[in-house]
Amino acid sequence: MADFNIRLGAKIDLSEVTNKVSAAATKATQKLSGVAGALSKTVGTAAMATLAGIALAMAGGAAAAVKFENEFANVKKTMNDVDDPKVFENIQNDLVALSASIPIMLEELAGIAAVGGQLGIGANDIAQFTEVVAKLGGATNMTSEQAATGMARFLNVTNEQISTIGKFSAVLVELGNSTAATESEILLLAQNFGAAGSLAGLSTQEILAFSAAMKETGQQSQAGATALGKLFMQLDDAAKLGGKEMAVFAETAGMDINQFRRVVETDIGSAAQIFLEGLNKMNAEGRSSTETLKDLGLGTIRVQRAILSLANNSEGLEEALGRANKQVITQNALNDEAAQKFETAAMQLKQVKSTVNAAAVTFGQAFLPILKTGIGLLQVLADVLLGIAGIFKDYPALLGLVITGLSGISVVAIKTNKDLGRLGRILEGVGKKLTGIGLVGGIATAAIIAVGLAYSKYKRDLEKAEQIGDATSDIIEKIKVDLTKGF
Repeated sequence: MADFNIRLGAKIDLSEVTNKVSAAATKATQKLSGVAGALSKTVGTAAMATLAGIALAMAGGAAAAVKFENEFANVKKTMNDVDDPKVFENIQNDLVALSASIPIMLEELAGIAAVGGQLGIGANDIAQFTEVVAKLGGATNMTSEQAATGMARFLNVTNEQISTIGKFSAVLVELGNSTAATESEILLLAQNFGAAGSLAGLSTQEILAFSAAMKETGQQSQAGATALGKLFMQLDDAAKLGGKEMAVFAETAGMDINQFRRVVETDIGSAAQIFLEGLNKMNAEGRSSTETLKDLGLGTIRVQRAILSLANNSEGLEEALGRANKQVITQNALNDEAAQKFETAAMQLKQVKSTVNAAAVTFGQAFLPILKTGIGLLQVLADVLLGIAGIFKDYPALLGLVITGLSGISVVAIKTNKDLGRLGRILEGVGKKLTGIGLVGGIATAAIIAVGLAYSKYKRDLEKAEQIGDATSDIIEKIKVDLTKGF
């Protein structure tokens, strides 16, 4: 059995805790200096009401700051490559300012930033990413999380920088407003088609426009993306390799081979649009377009159906391409849509709530160091109680001694009460004695705390030692078995 040895020479140094409390209180006092100056000039009921308001603001601010700190910890976790605390402080300030300007709660903005960090968004771009995604979540049929993951992945497959998220989000919103497809549907199809379209030479706005035009024909996202990918792959290969396929493409477009090849090489989006218009003209004239698609290697039923549906929507495709190219320049659709949505009474009330919450967090952050220090003290007391409880559990006889001692104190207290008159006559002498008693009580309290903490640590160390001993015994047994098998 392990020996239980506690050194009562241990002491508790509260000076560091006191210094932390003092420093935090000084900081909080500085935050309130302006308010305090104004309050010093007021009296009566107004002053008391103001003080009560400040007290409530302190409590509410501390609670809001605790909640935000917990959410922001997820942002830090996803950006573990950032070592400079100043970077996180700047991100915090950006999120607080954003929450005061749009009706999105600070905790939700922190959640968006955390998703951005998970998707690899850098610290320099996280504020812009969060703002754009928050607006998309508020102004479209997408949630903030859907907008965050969807836009980040789309920009990744099209090899665009994350700094372009505002521009292409504006294009997405414009297409969602002007076609029979929602933003989430367009974005999903564009994610699947984006890599092939980009490889063929389409611009990012053209990928979104073709996706919107295809989706409004009612095609499933996966089928539509597959058909578009095959169409542009065949167009690109035909321009590079020539042969029968190039002749079929040119004939359907109503152009000679060399002329159509130059269009493909310089503007493959326009080339596809011309081909689709020719395909639609063939259908209108009663000629077989399915045989043409088979000659081009586009003969599977799902691909044929999707391409012919898009050809039949050639006017919608033309309009989508025009709007997308225009929106890349103006880039105002997202902000206009968000502003219109945020002007409603419900959103204005939410804006008030988010602004108040941002102010509460800012106010409460000054009191977090004090709160954390208090929590630290509570943890110390909890450790003391745990240690003392462990002593009584392991040595039940001690509990009987303590109870006996308390009973003796009670008897003395009763006798003292009966002799209270006599005690009053010698009060001065007792006062002198109390000083010594207080000193002894303080020493006893410190000793109890030291014993509790020491015993709690002893139990933890003992558990670790037992675990190591058990593991060592297992290893020795395995060695014995192996040696036995060996001989």
